Amino acid sequence: MLSKGYGMEFIMKKMLIFHHYNSAVGAGLSLLHILDGIDKKLFEITVCSPHVKGDLSEKIEKKKIRVIYSNAVISYMHFSGNNTRFLSRAHFKNIKAICKAKDEVKAIIESENPDIVAVNSMTLFWIGRIAQECGCKTLCFHRETYRKGLLGMRTSYIKKCLGEYFNVVAFLSYYDMEQTPIGKAKYIRLTDKVDVSLYEALDQEQSRYLEKLPMEDKLLLYAGGMAKLKGPEVLIKAMSKIHDSSIKVVFLQYTPMKVEGFVGQVKNLMKIILHKNFQYKIENYIKKHNLQEKIIFRPATDKVERYFVACDAVVFPCHNPHQARPIYEAGIAKKPIIISDFPNYSEFVDDTNAWLFPADDSQKLADCIENVFSQDIYTKIQNNYRRTFEVNNLKTMPRELEKIFKIMDEMN
Repeated sequence: MLSKGYGMEFIMKKMLIFHHYNSAVGAGLSLLHILDGIDKKLFEITVCSPHVKGDLSEKIEKKKIRVIYSNAVISYMHFSGNNTRFLSRAHFKNIKAICKAKDEVKAIIESENPDIVAVNSMTLFWIGRIAQECGCKTLCFHRETYRKGLLGMRTSYIKKCLGEYFNVVAFLSYYDMEQTPIGKAKYIRLTDKVDVSLYEALDQEQSRYLEKLPMEDKLLLYAGGMAKLKGPEVLIKAMSKIHDSSIKVVFLQYTPMKVEGFVGQVKNLMKIILHKNFQYKIENYIKKHNLQEKIIFRPATDKVERYFVACDAVVFPCHNPHQARPIYEAGIAKKPIIISDFPNYSEFVDDTNAWLFPADDSQKLADCIENVFSQDIYTKIQNNYRRTFEVNNLKTMPRELEKIFKIMDEMN
């Protein structure tokens, strides 16, 4: 089938995208943005993901894009925020599962016979070699920050495979790109995007009403759930140091713990005794320090823009470096962003457009929160808005993807 693009005629190409889970937030939302940005006149797209509960596959199918399922789409669990040790049962189990999955992934690629195989996560790097052996061009949307392990062997191997077995690797930041040694692959920055139109259509009062949030309080949005990586522990400790009772945290992506059966209760009790139940630790701290009135729990949502517009400020107090979409969502919502000071973020945030604090420092975080609600914040907000509008605007996605595919066309 012939189509026109990039100023000349092309045969429509087939693209197979492997995605590692079935949720429409985080990397799933980024995948939806990528799918919207790809010219459907030039590409016939199929997405392959694990057959697990979630809402992403339904949203993809609504875009009239075919979804196939395979539990062979397995992430290699080694990235910033995952602390699996090299000499551990979990690590060897992960390797064994990937080795068993390779034949099925190869069979899927051979059956689909795509021109391009893309993976929407660095954790699926192992698919690149299989795809190239099947004669496909390969593309990695690199979504994770590298983990700094004890010796760095696993990270070095991932970097080597990215450079060797992919035609193009699209990084979210120059920082991550610069951490990756040059190989055969072409490297390009493709930042996370924000749909500006969703935010412009909302106002604060309406959003608070729709999400049943208090109208008069000073609301601080935290959207990271109970993941230790995202920093809920330092946040609640900071809230215990703040005396202004009108400042409250909207704690997004919260799921109450469910412990079922006698065996489940025993296992949960052992985790609590061994200090391995992180959610219990957080919830117990809230009760012990009488913070119940300061924390507003809310479940995961695909209407996250309402919360960014509804709240007065945004906090991303991550424990380890992680991709920080809240920077850009806060920017477009014109809300101040308070964030852990990691070098990973320096190309997006600094003292001119954000409030930075040392990671895990609850007192410094508390100081930032109080400053945001007591100082003139207009200049920093406007700086973040302008920067985000220029660098992270969803409207630029088609043009940036077009550049990537043009590079791939020109490669042998």
